[in-house]
Amino acid sequence: MKFGVQEEILWPAFLIGVLAIFLSVPSVHAQCGLKDMPPPPPLWRPKPTPTPKQPDVIEDVIKTTSNLVMVPVSVTDQTGNAVQGLKVPDFRLLEEGKQQEISGIGDPEQVPLAIALLFDVSSSTSQKGFFASQQKAAATFLRLVMKPQDKAAIFTITAKPEVVQPLSSAEASAAKMLTIPAATSSVPTAFYDTVAAAAKYLEDNAPSN
Repeated sequence: MKFGVQEEILWPAFLIGVLAIFLSVPSVHAQCGLKDMPPPPPLWRPKPTPTPKQPDVIEDVIKTTSNLVMVPVSVTDQTGNAVQGLKVPDFRLLEEGKQQEISGIGDPEQVPLAIALLFDVSSSTSQKGFFASQQKAAATFLRLVMKPQDKAAIFTITAKPEVVQPLSSAEASAAKMLTIPAATSSVPTAFYDTVAAAAKYLEDNAPSN
């Protein structure tokens, strides 16, 4: 009886063990099968639409310069008297063959001048009496013709251009003119070089209006 009771007790336990092994086998196979399978494909993501590249814009830069140039003029009739009341259409201004625009006619009494006076002191002007007379004529011109607001510079013409008086009042330039000595020896006359130097000096130093 004892042996039979033990068999009846062990038999259900044996069935339960076999059943547990049977149930665990598919799980093991399933796990092995999952490991052998390839990884799933990545999720599809839409590609961002590229921003179209803006074309390079090349801007043309144009630089221009404009200078208002004062052009002194003197208009007289056949008897030498000044002609009054002239207007812009009465004038025609050409530069290297090209007609230039005239913006207006200024009042001669209101427009200041800046001039360069070229004074020849070379040996060709050193004769007795001639040098002193041209000194006085130049000084008189500065004092009588130029206005108080005008400026004058003095260049001497010898072997090379020389500024003996920078832009100053008419009275100061006239006084300087009378003190310029004549050449004591034979020297050449650099006339064209002095003209070019005076023009460059006025371009660089004359006050703008």
